[in-house]
Amino acid sequence: MMTDQEIFDKVLFAMRAQRGPSRNIMSCAYRGHGGRACAIGCLIPNKLYDPAIECVSIGGMETVLKEEKLHPEYYANADCGNSPKRAHVLEDVLLKCGFQRSQFGLLRNLQTLHDQYIQEDNLKAYEVEMYKLADAYKLVYLIPDRADEIPKMWDM
Repeated sequence: MMTDQEIFDKVLFAMRAQRGPSRNIMSCAYRGHGGRACAIGCLIPNKLYDPAIECVSIGGMETVLKEEKLHPEYYANADCGNSPKRAHVLEDVLLKCGFQRSQFGLLRNLQTLHDQYIQEDNLKAYEVEMYKLADAYKLVYLIPDRADEIPKMWDM
């Protein structure tokens, strides 16, 4: 099992090395073009990756799994985007990776930052948001090695 700090560091370093988002034709992707992986995709070993998790976010998974318990009749035959089937596959993949349900909030936040703030070859906004996330979770944020990636907090 990885600690929150280990998860945060692995995602931060992977996104810095990749220098851009992981996308497929339509949107962000756990596994994208050119061998890229998103903030969560980089945490999932190839042997545990399942294409069925594409098109369902961690936040979507959490919502569907909660709603499915409240309204099972509505979700009985749903098989699209954030369907219970896909939500359960994603949950199973994350649990098989060794993540605890208590870490899903951190994973959701890391995924959101990837999807909203990473731009091709420009990680400054992402770095600022990762700094804030580290502070919120009481984690250590490591400054980038490249001077041009160091965010100027007062300029954002």
